[in-house]
Amino acid sequence: MRMKILLCLLLITTRCLCCSGFAPHDSKVASFSKTLFRNNNSNNNNIVLSAKNSAKKNPKKKGPRGSGGRGKTKNDEGDDDDDAPEAQITVPEPTKFRRQIISLPRPDPYPPVRVCIVEVSDVEWWNNENNVNPFGGKLWPSGLAVAQFLGSMGSLENCDLLEIGCGNGLCSIVAAESGARVVASDISPTTLKLTKIGWIETQKERQKKKAKLDMEKKNRDDDEDSVDGDANENENENANDNENESSEIKPGSLNTFILDIFTDRPLPMSNSENRTKIVTATAMMYDADVAQGLARRAVEACARGAWVIIGDDDTGEREGGRQLFTAELDRMEKEKGVQFSRVWKQSAVKYKPLQWSEKPVRLLHLNAPPDAKLDLP
Repeated sequence: MRMKILLCLLLITTRCLCCSGFAPHDSKVASFSKTLFRNNNSNNNNIVLSAKNSAKKNPKKKGPRGSGGRGKTKNDEGDDDDDAPEAQITVPEPTKFRRQIISLPRPDPYPPVRVCIVEVSDVEWWNNENNVNPFGGKLWPSGLAVAQFLGSMGSLENCDLLEIGCGNGLCSIVAAESGARVVASDISPTTLKLTKIGWIETQKERQKKKAKLDMEKKNRDDDEDSVDGDANENENENANDNENESSEIKPGSLNTFILDIFTDRPLPMSNSENRTKIVTATAMMYDADVAQGLARRAVEACARGAWVIIGDDDTGEREGGRQLFTAELDRMEKEKGVQFSRVWKQSAVKYKPLQWSEKPVRLLHLNAPPDAKLDLP
C-alpha cells in the first residue's frame, strides 16, 4: 500500500511538471523527454499505435517519415477494409535523444534566430520492426533549407504558418521564434512530442540569453553610476541599447495537431484575412502515395489563399515522387480550373554538426506573393 501511494505521488508530480512547462537543459533533456513520452493509459512505458488490417506485419521502410500507417488500408480484393478489427501495435518509446542548437541568419536589423531541436538517437527504436514511421525523428536537409528561408524573411509577426509533416519541428520552431502563429502537424504523436520539447527548450534558451543580457546591461549601468564618463559616449551606448531592443522580434506561438493528409478533414489553417498564410512541408516526396496526397493538400492550401513552400531532398527525384507530385498538381489544377504560380529553386545546405558538406535540395513556391524574394541569401 505504501508503494502504491508513493507511485501515485510521483505520477501527480510528473504531470504537474509537464503542465507547468518545466524543461531542464542539456543532459537532462532525455529525462524530460521520457516524461512527455510516457503513455498515461498504460502500465508500461510504451507508445501504443492503432492500425487497421495489420496482415502486412512489417511494411518496408522507403524513406523520410516512413511509408506505412497513412490513411485507409485495403484488403486483397481492393475494397476498403472498414470492418477489419483494430490491431494494437506496441512500439517502445525512444529513450535516447540528441539535442541540437541551430542558429540561422536573419536580415538586418534582426539578430540570428536561435532554436533547439531534439532528435531520436535510440538505435533500438529506429530498428524496431513495428516502427513503420520513424523518419520524423531526425533532421533532413530539406527541412533545414526551408528553415533557412523562413529565417531570411526576418519578422513573421503578421504570419500564420501551418507545417504539414513537421517531424521534429525545426521549421515550425523557427517560424514561431520569428513571431508567427504556428500549427505544427504530423500523423505521428511521437514526432509531435519532439516538436513540443524543442519549442519549450527554445524558450528556455531565449530566457537564459535575455537574463544574461540584462545582467550585462545592469553591470554597465552600475559602472556608469560609479565612474564619471563622457556624456556623449553614454548617449551613444543608450542609443545602441534602444536600437537592439527595437530590432528584437516578439516570439509567436506554437500548437501541435495530429493530421493524416489522406482524410477528408480540412487543413487546420488560419481564416484571418489580415495575416499572411504560409503552409510548409518537407521531405515528403519519397513515396508515391504521400507525394500525391501532398499535392492535393497543396492545392487546397493555395485555394484558401496560402503561400505554399515545399522542400524536397534528392529522395523525391530518385524515387520518382517529385514527378508524381507535379503530375497530380497539374491534374488538380485542371480539374478545379485554377492555376497557381509555381517556382522551383535549387539549393544546397551545409551543416557541420551532422557532417553535411553539400546536400542538394529543391524548394517549390506555390502561390507566392508577387513581391516575395524567393532566393536564399
